[in-house]
Amino acid sequence: MYIRPFAKLSSKNVSFAGGKGASLGEMTQAGIPVPAGFVIGSEAFEKFLKDTDLHVEISAALDSVDHRKMHTVEQASEVIEALIMGANMPKDIATDIQQSFKKLGAKFVAVRSSATAEDSKTAAWAGQLESFLNTTEKSLLLNVKKCWASLFTPRAIFYRFEKGMEKDKISVAVVVQKMVESDAAGIAFSVHPVTQDRNQIIIEAALGLGEAVVSGSITPDSYVVGKRDFVIQDKKIINQKRGLFKGKEGGTQWRDVMFAKGSQQTLSDKEIIALTKLVTKIERHYGFAVDVEWAKENGKLFIVQSRPITTLDEVPAPMEDSGNEFKFRWGQKQSAMTYECMNWQMYKTVDDKARVIDSGIPTTCFLLIDGVSEHHMPDVSMAHLGKNGKKYFSKVFAEALFKGIDKHVKNFFKFCDSIYDIDLKKLSDKELKKITTTYRDLITQTFIYFGTSNPWWTDQLADEIKRILSSKAKNEEEMYDYFISLSTPDEADETMKERLDFMDLVLKKKISEANLERYSRKYPALFFNTYDKHEVLDFLSGKAKEESLKDLGAEKKRIKENLLGIQKMHRKIYAKMKSPALKRYARILQKSGLDRYRLKHTWSGAEYMCLDLVHELHRRIGGDFHDFIKTYMFTDVLNFLDGKGRFPADEVKKRKGCLLQHFYDGTIHRYTGKEALAYKAKLLPPKIEVVHTSASIKGEIANKGYKKGKARVVLVKDLKQFVRDSESFKKGEILVTTMTSPIMIPIIEKASGIITDEGGICSHAAVSAREFKIPCVIGTHNASSTIQTGDEIELDASRGIVNILERASKR
Repeated sequence: MYIRPFAKLSSKNVSFAGGKGASLGEMTQAGIPVPAGFVIGSEAFEKFLKDTDLHVEISAALDSVDHRKMHTVEQASEVIEALIMGANMPKDIATDIQQSFKKLGAKFVAVRSSATAEDSKTAAWAGQLESFLNTTEKSLLLNVKKCWASLFTPRAIFYRFEKGMEKDKISVAVVVQKMVESDAAGIAFSVHPVTQDRNQIIIEAALGLGEAVVSGSITPDSYVVGKRDFVIQDKKIINQKRGLFKGKEGGTQWRDVMFAKGSQQTLSDKEIIALTKLVTKIERHYGFAVDVEWAKENGKLFIVQSRPITTLDEVPAPMEDSGNEFKFRWGQKQSAMTYECMNWQMYKTVDDKARVIDSGIPTTCFLLIDGVSEHHMPDVSMAHLGKNGKKYFSKVFAEALFKGIDKHVKNFFKFCDSIYDIDLKKLSDKELKKITTTYRDLITQTFIYFGTSNPWWTDQLADEIKRILSSKAKNEEEMYDYFISLSTPDEADETMKERLDFMDLVLKKKISEANLERYSRKYPALFFNTYDKHEVLDFLSGKAKEESLKDLGAEKKRIKENLLGIQKMHRKIYAKMKSPALKRYARILQKSGLDRYRLKHTWSGAEYMCLDLVHELHRRIGGDFHDFIKTYMFTDVLNFLDGKGRFPADEVKKRKGCLLQHFYDGTIHRYTGKEALAYKAKLLPPKIEVVHTSASIKGEIANKGYKKGKARVVLVKDLKQFVRDSESFKKGEILVTTMTSPIMIPIIEKASGIITDEGGICSHAAVSAREFKIPCVIGTHNASSTIQTGDEIELDASRGIVNILERASKR
């Protein structure tokens, strides 16, 4: 009644056996080698609750949960677990379980939870519940109760509420399966989960029990195999130093693995192909992509679990079906060369060792219209990119990434210095092509690294920091104050270094042309879209005169005291929380923000650092300089240096009108001119004009506070534009912009608040707002195109909301 063997279960029995149990039954009937076992149905759990009268008490405990407040989740979990573990299991159920165990004839079994909502394509409960390996007859009933209780662990309760399933009836079955004494085990995916190539299977393998691979406790071998031809395409062999193995008296234990064994390929090529065929068979049987857990015992392969892959994006729809799904993400003035490189932060990413790989993004769209770029992307692509954020929880990844960025920044400046004194006019086209290719590759690498500091990477890290803080903070407000503090670096960032260095130049009266040029080449990101060195030197000379009238000594003291205050606050938070994980995650978040500024020098500042190269490329190609900047990508420049000629004049005109690149199906589709504009009109939703006098704009809280006042929209396109904007900006106005940059500090000093289209919790706008103690909302996507200069607005940064109170045009 309450128990059925795998052979009497199928995918139709999810309500009885849960997703895991039903899947094991289905595979058994399909002839897949599955270790024998049985399922204690969800009806047994329901009878247990009924006989012990626990329904009411569990419901009451769940009613007290506010999943945004982690302590309520943990309290409810503790109460429910104590209720379940303290109650007696009905005798008839206990007897049935013990008899079924004896019939199985196994000394050790795996006892696994199987929720009735688990492994469906819409509610991926996998990983929320518990499993107990190497269970003996003595501990069997206890572990069954632990599986029942795992339906109410903090993470399971949080997941239930987060997915809006708190009112749904969710029960749990328990799978009892003969324990495979595996020499090797692991997981396999019928679709490569990173590249999402549906013709690739990836297998991960390690010596010992598969739980070590599933939990991420060890780094396994990995093998990539073509699904159509069963050819091994790639192998990564890891020297395994330890493994998880069955304990002598039950349970599991870690043991060292001898080098001679741990350094060998875990599965032979023949076994890799055999497992690939098994996984393919399972995928064909179910009709959807699966991930499986497998084990090898005495040379025989077994499948111990299979479930749908719930993280795959949908295959991109054709253009006409997906148009309205695209959303504007960011935009700015930039050259066609940096535009082309910027796109690669979407097509490429880094793996768990910070090596460059294909991102597997389903689709994205970049435009360049008369030198102003736009990036549009649907939510499905944003969600895909967001999966990368979990890599930051790996210490190995974070260290490799930051080491790679340090090396890259040094290489960039070394390259720029190496060509500074070269007479580029004397080089052949072939020699100039070599330098230009290196220049392009360095900027492209910058954007790949830069992508790792975007919010879709760092949000998971930020969420985990908030979760840890919630456990001991007095309330949500204190938690958020602590979070804002820990999001702010406790060391000088590039903006602070730049300001302090410039103050020193002024205070020490070292304002020579040579010193100003050295300063500009140390902080080139300040001079984005500036192609005249003399314009930069004139600007810096004027800035020095203005700075000389200020009390720079007091300003330096304020900056340093502010930094000491941040460090003191961090020490206080760490001492209160007593969490090594919090300190590590906060430091990673801060380092990501610090490196984001440094990397801007290697793309925002790249053209200024290599002005002579940019001008030499234009000299050889000819035509109007600004047309060259707006229309020639690196691909076109390198083709010219290869002797393939320059654009015809009509192509320059087309590209200035619109250059569009739509990436889907693994290919970049490029359009120009009227064709691009027509494609854009079909693919992208029209911009919505706000016509009401009152409109709300939502964003992320970067620094709390409240301010009413007049808006001033500032879109810094070049140095001359910045000078005009800085002079016209009135003290007390609220700054509205796409994103701030270090050069905007004089404006920020006068602003009473900041609103940006883009940026994350560690962005320049966020950190600057905290330094100057003004409210700030970031990541609104459309504030700068919705708000107009002179509008009366309300900036409620405690809620992340901006209200337009009165339009300037109405007054």
